[in-house]
Amino acid sequence: MRLVCPGCGCTASLEAWANDADCRATLAAIVKLPAPVPAAVLPYLSLFRPEARALTWKKVLKLVNELALLVGSGHVQVDKLVSRPCPARIWAQAMDDMVANFNGKRPHFKNHTYLRKVAYDLADSADVKQERQTINEERNPSSRQSTGPTKISQVLPDLEGDSEGRCSPKVAQENLKKIREMINGGDHAE
Repeated sequence: MRLVCPGCGCTASLEAWANDADCRATLAAIVKLPAPVPAAVLPYLSLFRPEARALTWKKVLKLVNELALLVGSGHVQVDKLVSRPCPARIWAQAMDDMVANFNGKRPHFKNHTYLRKVAYDLADSADVKQERQTINEERNPSSRQSTGPTKISQVLPDLEGDSEGRCSPKVAQENLKKIREMINGGDHAE
């Protein structure tokens, strides 16, 4: 059985690929990357291939190990800009975007600097969206999603009653009076 690399076009038998230590190490490193990054790696690595020749497995292994460090950090920073959270899905999207942008062209990248810039832009957009959502929720508490029913004792701890909020009619009247006082700011008008 002969296999063809989708990134570099190299054709070899399965045994030949399995016999190369750098190839085995590279494939093992790719498999260890968090999903969905492994699916985006091979097409992305094709952007590093020189026009006249194939990439060596040693170079590919070096690139994959560098990529593992980038993705594993959980954030991305470019130049002296603020670091942004960058989960694996954003790294994979950045790789896919680069492959799509250079469709048919071979830029022959030497490092991951451009990937970091693309990932930073995506992470920055996601972070801004999250910040806006948080601000909106703070301004409009009714827009927050409920986490479920809340016991009255959590909201109004001064009220008397058992753990389920049950009490006698007399205690209920006293609790109602306390609630009215809280609502009216201490006024006793009823």
